[in-house]
Amino acid sequence: CFRVGGARGDFYLNMKLLDQASREIARALQNDPENGMNYAWAAFALEARGDLEKARDVWKRATELLTDPEELKKAARKLASIEKKLGKRKDARNEEDEQDEEANRIFDRLH
Repeated sequence: CFRVGGARGDFYLNMKLLDQASREIARALQNDPENGMNYAWAAFALEARGDLEKARDVWKRATELLTDPEELKKAARKLASIEKKLGKRKDARNEEDEQDEEANRIFDRLH
């Protein structure tokens, strides 16, 4: 089942047809929930949608299930990449919060 659902999901991902890809990948996950590659495809789709938090969680699950050393290495690299992106987002949000606080302090002094 993975080969059909996963291959179709991969095709749709490459074509940037994310709704179709998500449906095919969900079908593959339902049919073979212990296949780590199904989780890898799901993580790719989530990342393509910009949902890095969910993608991180799904990559973690993929690394728990993958058995092929090369695929496991790729998944670990993707997981590290997403965690780095999420860290940068957090740093940017913290910087914005600090800027907002400073702006509020300045505003308060003026009024």
